[in-house]
Amino acid sequence: MSVWRKRILRFFRDPAQGEALTEVLSARACREGWLQGQLFRWMRRAHPRSGFEVNKRRAKVLFDISADDAPMVGELKVLGSGYQTKVVGGALRDLASRLDRPVTANDAAATYRWGLLKDYSRLMQPGVQSDTDRILVLVVADPEDDTMLGRVLTGIRFQGVEQRVEGDRWLAKVWSLDPG
Repeated sequence: MSVWRKRILRFFRDPAQGEALTEVLSARACREGWLQGQLFRWMRRAHPRSGFEVNKRRAKVLFDISADDAPMVGELKVLGSGYQTKVVGGALRDLASRLDRPVTANDAAATYRWGLLKDYSRLMQPGVQSDTDRILVLVVADPEDDTMLGRVLTGIRFQGVEQRVEGDRWLAKVWSLDPG
């Protein structure tokens, strides 16, 4: 198992973090920044020699999270079914029709300007060293909501290994991506 996927899953399984996340999900325009800060605090305490950073350039690209001890770059997204559909960054109907197969590195070759697919594309770029773990974290607010966006957010898969942690009113999906 990816060292970083395991560490991030442990963060989401921490009851104090889960409770705080449930509270913060209703705060607008600060959720991802808050999550970066909480991960930073938690990782620095749990793994002080990891070199865990937030908003740092690696391979000439700014990533949400990164680390040195076991090389890692990562992107975080906090989204929900009540958000604007553009948060995915692609054609929502197309994604909804293909939930039976994962988004791959070849799909990432398309140019996305924003959203979840842009973050995935950033992680899959060839400039990232092959020994670097590529982590994608998607936190879905209110995953039980039955909207097209809600179904895409809970059902979307990416090429790599995914694990989930369910909380009160949220679902954390953590991938260790395979650049293929």
